[in-house]
Order: sequence, then structure tokens, then C-alpha cells
Amino acid sequence: MKETKSKPLAVVSSAVPEKELAKLSRRADVLPLPPDPDLPEPVACHPDMILCEAAGTLFLHRRYAETYPALTEELSRKTGLPVILSDAPRSPVYPEDAGCNAFVWKREEGEPLLIGRLDILFPELLRRAEEAGIRSVHVRQGYAACSCIPLPSMLLTSDWGIMRALRPYSDEVTWVPSDGILLPGYDQGFLGGASGVMRGENGSEVFFFGDPSSMEYAETLSRMLDASGTDFSLLAEDHPLTDRGGIQFYQTVQA
Repeated sequence: MKETKSKPLAVVSSAVPEKELAKLSRRADVLPLPPDPDLPEPVACHPDMILCEAAGTLFLHRRYAETYPALTEELSRKTGLPVILSDAPRSPVYPEDAGCNAFVWKREEGEPLLIGRLDILFPELLRRAEEAGIRSVHVRQGYAACSCIPLPSMLLTSDWGIMRALRPYSDEVTWVPSDGILLPGYDQGFLGGASGVMRGENGSEVFFFGDPSSMEYAETLSRMLDASGTDFSLLAEDHPLTDRGGIQFYQTVQA
């Protein structure tokens, strides 16, 4: 009998519209995150503000995990990854809202890099990365995970500071403007927050919250995705790109 492969897990904001959740659920097991009581209301459910994965470990703030113990258990059970809880200062005021707003760029060539504003990240996250031999790269942008689309062969970012910081480590960093990305409650959204990268055996695919085709940088974005051999899917086509905190994809484990 042919083995049935399980869908990946897609961790998303619980504020994502139902029609976008439904479309994503055709490709992944969707797990919406409830709001973090310590984050500003417009981004309180955003995965890139709540959760970070590094070195095969999930990082959450302790108050969030204790507010939603069943969710924390489900995350660990479905991904098969341990969870480390942080007791770092946490509040709606920057930079205490961005303690896990970082990501590991897992590259086809070169060592993995943990990218974030290191002086504000959860110390538990930094310690685990160091133990695992992951190089940490400091950037001035506190919302690093929001600002980037990390592909295996290329990193797309709308932040010049991140580009400059990564130049010693890679030539495959491309700047893509983010003008016009919506983020309800704020003036501007972020490129990474409007998307998520699903990696698979046959390559990667980027899922977008919205349609970038009407934006002036649409051609650049399309060209870069094509150059990297990356497919893309639109979860909505009736509005411009919208920052919903990104999508974090994880391989699931069989119960």
C-alpha cells in the first residue's frame, strides 16, 4: 500500500479571513494563533511576532504559552519539536514586542544564519542558536522576520540595512520595495509578513496574502521568484498584498 504523505503545518494569524484560510487549508494543516495579550492589537495574532523556530526548537514567551497551554502542546505535538519558553521582558512597546522576531535563513549553499536584532532577542533563542553552531547576524531592523522572504537560494528583503548586514555572508540578497503593502492599524506592511515559504521535495513555493500584480515592484518580485525556481500562489486576488504576520510552515509528524 502506498504511504500517504501528511500535509505540512501552516501556522497563521487567527485574524486571517476565512476564504484565505480555506484556500491555504487545501495545501496544509492550518493552525491559527490566538492573540498575544502583550502585543499591540493590530499584530497580536501575527506568527512572526509570537513564534520563532531555530535549531529544531520552537520559542515562545512564557506568558503566551501559559495563556494557551493546549495550543503550545499542539504545536509541539504536530511538529515534533520541543518548546523553549522565554521570561524576557515583554510588552506592546518596541523593542519588547520583538523578542522573537527573527528567522533562520536555511541556505542551499553556506551555513544557516540567524538574522535579527540580537540585542533585543530572547536570550534563550540566542543561546540555543550558539549551541547548535548557527551564526547569528545582527541587523538594526527589529522586525527582521517581517521584512524578508527567505528562499533556499536567495533572500528577498525590503530593508536596506538587512542587505548591508548580509553582504559579508551572501551575494544572493535582493532588495524588493514594499510600498503599498497593507497592514490594518499601521501605515505600511512588510514583505515577509505578507507571505510564507513552503519548502518541499520538489522545490519551494511562496504563498501571498493578496495580489502584488498592481504594485510597481510586481515585475521585480516575479523575476526574482522565477530566477530562484520558486512557484507562488495567491491566497486572495481581490486586494493588494496584506501583512498578516506571515505563514510559518513546518513538517508534521505522524501521531
